[in-house]
Amino acid sequence: MGYDIHGNKLEPGHCEVHPWVHQEYPCSQCYADGDRLHQKDRQKKQENEQEKAYYEAMEQDHWESIAREKSRKYKFLCFLSKILTAWANAIDTEKKNIINKINP
Repeated sequence: MGYDIHGNKLEPGHCEVHPWVHQEYPCSQCYADGDRLHQKDRQKKQENEQEKAYYEAMEQDHWESIAREKSRKYKFLCFLSKILTAWANAIDTEKKNIINKINP
């Protein structure tokens, strides 16, 4: 006869960590507890990554707002970027139209 983790006598065939479970260690309850722990760890890690991404985005926005206020060149580049993006979208649309005319 063995002992559980609390020092109490353990019935044969019972888990040392969960003495009420009639399975040898590690029992199904041990596995379930381990899965819950891993799930909590994964969830905490995901929350930390989301928080980090949020603060990085806030910092980026902060620096961009300062650049917009203080730099004419930055304003011009933003304007130019919008124009080029619009042209690229128009070009892509026209290419699709040509392909649709050729391949009905």
